[in-house]
Amino acid sequence: KPGEGGIKVFKNSNEKILAEHVQKNNTSNIRNNELAEAPRLSESPPFFTGKILPTPQKVEYLNKYISLCSREDTNNTSCILISKDGSKEDAGILDLSSRIQNLGGKIDIIKDGENLDKYSTIISVGDNQLSAKYLKQNKLIVPDKEEGYLLYPLVDKNRNIVLCMGHDKLGEYWGIQSLRQLLVGRNREVCLAEARVFDYPAFRQRGYFVSPITRTFFVQHGKFAPEYKFNTVFLNGALFSSFEGGWDSWKKNQHEEGMSDIKDIAVYMKQRGLISIVLIHGNKMRFYSSDYGYNTLKKDAEIRISEDKDIQGVSAWSKSLLSAGVGGICINYDDTCYPMNLKDKEKFGDAAHAHAYLINRICALLKKDNPDFRFFFCPPFYMSKWQAEGLGKYENGDDYLRFLGANIPRNVEVFWTGPDVISRRVTQENVQQWVGLLGRNTAYFDNLFGGPHPGYSYYFDPKDFKTQFPADFQRCLSTYMMAGYSWGHYRVCLATLGDYLWNPENYDPEESLKTAVAQIAGPDMYPLLMNWREKISRFDQFGEGRVTPGNRKLLPELRIWLDELKLAFRQVEQQCRNPLLLPGMKWHTDIWEKFVARVEKEDINGYEEALHEVKVQACKETGAKSDDVFLVPYDFSGGYKGIVGEAAKNVKRHAAWVYGTENVSRMSADFSLAASYDHNCKLAISGLADYGDKGFRMRILMNDNLIFEGEIQDSGFNNEKWTIKEFPLQPSFLNVGKNTLLIENLEKKGTVGAGPWLMINYAVVKS
Repeated sequence: KPGEGGIKVFKNSNEKILAEHVQKNNTSNIRNNELAEAPRLSESPPFFTGKILPTPQKVEYLNKYISLCSREDTNNTSCILISKDGSKEDAGILDLSSRIQNLGGKIDIIKDGENLDKYSTIISVGDNQLSAKYLKQNKLIVPDKEEGYLLYPLVDKNRNIVLCMGHDKLGEYWGIQSLRQLLVGRNREVCLAEARVFDYPAFRQRGYFVSPITRTFFVQHGKFAPEYKFNTVFLNGALFSSFEGGWDSWKKNQHEEGMSDIKDIAVYMKQRGLISIVLIHGNKMRFYSSDYGYNTLKKDAEIRISEDKDIQGVSAWSKSLLSAGVGGICINYDDTCYPMNLKDKEKFGDAAHAHAYLINRICALLKKDNPDFRFFFCPPFYMSKWQAEGLGKYENGDDYLRFLGANIPRNVEVFWTGPDVISRRVTQENVQQWVGLLGRNTAYFDNLFGGPHPGYSYYFDPKDFKTQFPADFQRCLSTYMMAGYSWGHYRVCLATLGDYLWNPENYDPEESLKTAVAQIAGPDMYPLLMNWREKISRFDQFGEGRVTPGNRKLLPELRIWLDELKLAFRQVEQQCRNPLLLPGMKWHTDIWEKFVARVEKEDINGYEEALHEVKVQACKETGAKSDDVFLVPYDFSGGYKGIVGEAAKNVKRHAAWVYGTENVSRMSADFSLAASYDHNCKLAISGLADYGDKGFRMRILMNDNLIFEGEIQDSGFNNEKWTIKEFPLQPSFLNVGKNTLLIENLEKKGTVGAGPWLMINYAVVKS
């Protein structure tokens, strides 16, 4: 029953499957790929909560309902009243009327001046004589803010009037979106929950990046944006840059189905006064959608700025996007700008001059036919601490940004991720420094929450996962973009993100999450989703997915954790009535099932080689002897492990590290001693730290004996280079037989992928 928990499901053929069939067989019967990924755009929000999300600036819920129409009687007693010059085909009006139809009712659309006598309820949208009358009569004021709107129900002579007025056309559309969330099927009627709303957004340009797993989810997310008042979506251009089954150079071909999807989203957004932006990577056109086939990268994938045919190719490609309805483009040079193409370096000298030339040429070629298009650019120096990322060996980042800002058009928006690649907190000082370098407001790329940076469990995390901004950040902000999303269950976190951007002062992370879950997954799903999140969070510490001696020691626990995780998912699967949430959750669950299977069966590849490499390094740096105890990163249980390079000051080393978040804050390694020591020993650790915003506390224990506890700055480790720190070990701290070294990051407000973290290359017990 639409509006009472049921949903509509469509196969790719558009064949309708009855809601009763879905409920009877439950979602356990739609796990196959075709059906699980097939729903294109469920009528949203599928579940009524009686609340509006994003949370309005001012709202009064009246706990009363207006009956709009019967689900059985075809005689319409309600109408949507629009202005005399308005169109009955307006996208917003159709969104509102289709929502009512999907709930089982029907409503007329009437223009100002037509006869209203037969209607007992009138939803008055926009400027018309009726709205003007009741605004004046009730001394109501529409918010004098961009995108602001007013909702106000009233009664006049036994007739229900619902005013939906916007400060501008987009504000009017947001009012309609709020009305849609207040519609519900009750018994045999379609009703509107009454609420008085005075509302407007805090952040003006609110967007997120759609990084699709499949074409289906790509289209869904693009069309999902308006439902929670995002006015911008950023689309991955790689989806249509190549032929299915193989790379064939962006300069020659475009993927027809991919372009069709781009156009589908772009037109949908444009009809509603919203904007879509397509991202193009300038150096390496990455491509990873299984729906289009996996592709290998050819050497000619990059844009060679020194060659005019490449500039013309980018221009032609961009023109085709703009003709399809896209509102702008973004050229990215994050992470893969250097080393520069030799011909580009020979002609321009450095990236600053090359990129300024590229931007100016593209602007000139596109501006004539598309004077209002938006141009975004992500430079290689997209974070303030560019030196910490190893970029200083190529060119000076501050000089690059000053030159770029002074030599490109003022309306080009330049992306920034804050002080770090993944920033938990942005200060006013950070903003002033960045804006001062560029001489313009910034576009902000929030890397904190987008996959895959923070790990898989946080999509239902009831904490404030957003970057903390200074109070007046919006004054220096041109556009906000959250990092990439793809799976259907990411809708929940996107709804809470929309809530934050719309009304940050009243944003309550847990309440926002509960409302989003109720609207998208169902009113009874919050405990089940939290249980799944808790169970999958246990695996955060194995984020690198390596089979190591340390992980193998945890195999008994891993088996238990996996069984509990799979049970938690089955409970969600059995109860969830929105199939869009299930494929992504199953994919994340399957990752850890495969991981446990590998831990059970695979050889520990490369361990002996890594052990030898680290031992040689440790002996050289600490003077350790071959009979001392050596612990390499892969001996540790917990923490992330891998080979690090630029994140560790350009020195490639095997490492294990712990973040400032509960599930990845501890790592321990066991070792055995054949005999006791009768003298003091030393524990030598090669470490590197990222202090984050303000430092953090850490702790080192040997068999529960405290070796060190305090601020990271006092430990001897720093964030400039690998440092060897020696700690004294009393003989009583060591056991004959099993011993355990435990290292902890005591910060509890961090996130996976962002500072503060502590990294070690090895630990040696020197006798």
